Amino acid sequence: MENIKSTKIGTLIDDFINRYSISGSFSKDQFENLLAKAILSEDRDLRRVACKIVRRLRIRNLINYIRILLNDEDPVIKSLSLLAIAQFKDEQSLNKVVELYYSDNRMVKSSSVLALGSIDNPSFHGLIFNALNDKFDDVRENAIIALSWINDYRSIPKLIEIYDIEKNRNIKNRIIKAFSILSSEEINRKLSEIVIKENDETIILSAINSLYKKGITKYLLLANTFLLKALNDNYKNNTSSDLYRKNLYNIVSHNLWETKPISQEEQRSIYRIIEDDLILKFYLRSDELKKLAINSLKNLNLNYHHLMIKLFENQLSNVIKMEIINFLSSYKVDKNLKLLLLEFLVDDDRVIREQTLFAILDSQLIKPIKNHIEKKILSMEHNHLKLIALAIIYNSLDNYTV
Repeated sequence: MENIKSTKIGTLIDDFINRYSISGSFSKDQFENLLAKAILSEDRDLRRVACKIVRRLRIRNLINYIRILLNDEDPVIKSLSLLAIAQFKDEQSLNKVVELYYSDNRMVKSSSVLALGSIDNPSFHGLIFNALNDKFDDVRENAIIALSWINDYRSIPKLIEIYDIEKNRNIKNRIIKAFSILSSEEINRKLSEIVIKENDETIILSAINSLYKKGITKYLLLANTFLLKALNDNYKNNTSSDLYRKNLYNIVSHNLWETKPISQEEQRSIYRIIEDDLILKFYLRSDELKKLAINSLKNLNLNYHHLMIKLFENQLSNVIKMEIINFLSSYKVDKNLKLLLLEFLVDDDRVIREQTLFAILDSQLIKPIKNHIEKKILSMEHNHLKLIALAIIYNSLDNYTV
């Protein structure tokens, strides 16, 4: 198929927006047709964004167009199309996925491994096992995820084997997450062994969380002990505060506390520390520490989340803006606080504006945000940003919160 000129697709997007503005009627079929044209566009940003939208909104009837992007020259778009293929478990793309598995590009190979796991064809399970030995961490991590999806008797013993020899903390945590999906007494014994024998507290918390998801609660008291110790360390030590803060935030932000709430008394103590880093000493703290503090805040009660409002009184780096956007898109955050996302829609940085729109698309949409986007969509500077804004309206037709 011939690529559509950028000027033409831009005109089509503006015409669609104008018709919607005048009539108030949004045609889902016409929008999906617009997405298809964006995928065929010569504009890289439109192809990239359209592929993300199709995957996020699970628009299966555009799968033929996603298959076209598997041949895109841009490795980023090729990788995104593989993630969409994985989302749809598209068996028709299997041969192409196998071909891309042998790509020299690590992003493409990494995404192809996920697609192989999702499609779950036993003839190609060997490729997933081979990817466990890849030199790149992201390829190996995705191979671990893929192993937890496939139905292969070798998966459990292999995951246990590689856990025992793995040195990378992130990959060890990824294996433990895979253990939470797989069901066997052998896995449960291994998780208990990790709790008892490991020295890294965040890894132990991951093992406790995986067991907790399986209904095994006997180690929860140990998790509370880690949290209390980290709090006490911060109060006792005046030197190397960054080291103790980071340890505390890594513990507080752990997804264990998403299902097992932290006690009210401890939450108050944690909040005072976060407030110190994000408000009182904002300019004295590193972006790395502030990111961890923001991420930790989501596991505290909703009434503590309003600390985010005060953050906007500071000069924010793009790193911190991105972390705030991630925080505001979390399902755990007070829905009314999501209005703060509108602050980033007028940011000078186009990447920040794009990430904000995708965060809104991924979030529980509230009516004031939808109304704002409807008013501002035509004045948006770039066609790919308008396309994401239209996707937000498309997604809101069936469900949004007043």
